[in-house]
Amino acid sequence: MYKVKNNRVFYGTSISSLYLGDTDAKDGEYEQRPTLIIPEQPKPSRDSVKAKLDRACHEYIIQGFTHDDKVYDFELENQVNMEAIKNNFALGFITEYDYYAKGEQCTTYTLEEFMALYSAGQEHKFGAIVKYKQLCAQVDATEDYESITW
Repeated sequence: MYKVKNNRVFYGTSISSLYLGDTDAKDGEYEQRPTLIIPEQPKPSRDSVKAKLDRACHEYIIQGFTHDDKVYDFELENQVNMEAIKNNFALGFITEYDYYAKGEQCTTYTLEEFMALYSAGQEHKFGAIVKYKQLCAQVDATEDYESITW
């Protein structure tokens, strides 16, 4: 129900009200207004669901990974740097390297220590990619695909 004042319909209190339009009703009377019907949102496409999964996978990868109770950044730059360090170890250019966990000072890593760290990062990344591909396969295989989330 809506209050009428000066042939205008208002919804709300005397302090805060919303003008809803003109009417022929008299002041002080109440007028019934139709209920606002919000149309059902269209079902998202399979591609849009997959795009959301892709963004979630990317965010999961770059948030970092844990190794030996320490969290390591894994933005693209960190991934490229770790790959270069691994290659320098493999080529014999270095025998140890200073690297760091989030919020910590640099620690010197031997080849074996760094390879364990590198492997943990790769497991984090490829585990996320496998999960993404599995979820995309589920999107393709079901009619209820819009409910599939990361």
